[in-house]
Amino acid sequence: MAIKHNVMLVPYGGGTNVTQALMLPENESRMVVSIDMARMNNIKWVDKENQMACIQAGILGVDLERDLK
Repeated sequence: MAIKHNVMLVPYGGGTNVTQALMLPENESRMVVSIDMARMNNIKWVDKENQMACIQAGILGVDLERDLK
């Protein structure tokens, strides 16, 4: 739908802006919609043996650290 209506979607996760996703090009002419991912804040799984985890995009760092302990 976004392509059909010429809308740029920008995900907004934990709010740290580490990826600088909210630094949009100055010449962007499309409507910009920020998608709040705050409700996607869970750890899906943890593989302790391989030190890997699947974590949703909206989790806050402090919550992630607390939950991984």
